[in-house]
Amino acid sequence: MAMAVRRIFCLDMDCFFVSVERVLNPTLVGKPVIVGAKPNQR
Repeated sequence: MAMAVRRIFCLDMDCFFVSVERVLNPTLVGKPVIVGAKPNQR
């Protein structure tokens, strides 16, 4: 029987969300941006 290979994949989606928001809202370029959510919506 072949043994299953386990892989772990990590994504930094916060960086992606900020990049998209900066494209949609260029006034954010060059400024620090925080990604957050209400505790019950995470």
